Amino acid sequence: MSKTKAYEHFNLGICGPTGAGKSTIARAIATLPRVSLIPEIIPEKLLERFVNEPRKYAYDLQREIVTSRLDMWMKARFSPIIVWDRTAEEDREVFFNLHFRLGFLSATQLEKLRQLSFEVEASAGKPDAMIYVSASVESLKKRLINDGKPNWLLDTLDLQLSMYREYQAHLPCVQLEIDTTVTEPSQLVNLSTWIYDTMMEASRGRLSYNSQFEIGWAKSNSAAG
Repeated sequence: MSKTKAYEHFNLGICGPTGAGKSTIARAIATLPRVSLIPEIIPEKLLERFVNEPRKYAYDLQREIVTSRLDMWMKARFSPIIVWDRTAEEDREVFFNLHFRLGFLSATQLEKLRQLSFEVEASAGKPDAMIYVSASVESLKKRLINDGKPNWLLDTLDLQLSMYREYQAHLPCVQLEIDTTVTEPSQLVNLSTWIYDTMMEASRGRLSYNSQFEIGWAKSNSAAG
């Protein structure tokens, strides 16, 4: 377990690009015994303002999202296993940088958000293990369109994916990679116990450092990290 967190619990992070299905998987795993969920809470009014004026409201929106993670963790901190639907580290390494590169955040705002994310980690700790959920670019774009996501997400999907690849390559914890291209995220709910058990086995060193699973083909591949 992370040595920096103030309470002894296992942090399981669920990360991945918009539309991959991480929230669906996180909610499913959180229904299992001894597991609590830190959901990604998006303030709707701020989100609407951000969509219309991203440069004006990006900082406020991201600050509210990160702050809500700490608030939710305070309620769940005594749980033995905590599932994070996007972690403070993912906020910092992917989304803050993405908004900065798009011109939505100033350098000063970026640094303030980074410091806030470090404060969350100082209390809650970093992930002990991570599930990375992704899909093909075509599948992700189709889901974003069907969900009515703003155009800037579609236009910057390739950049987002490249930032995730860099983030994933430097993660120091055990990783499980799930490709939802051939199976819709909602269909993975029935596999939540298997996903959880597989992640726990990996964290105990019984699987390779990085394990890749293509759900839907009943096929798994393991590769050393």
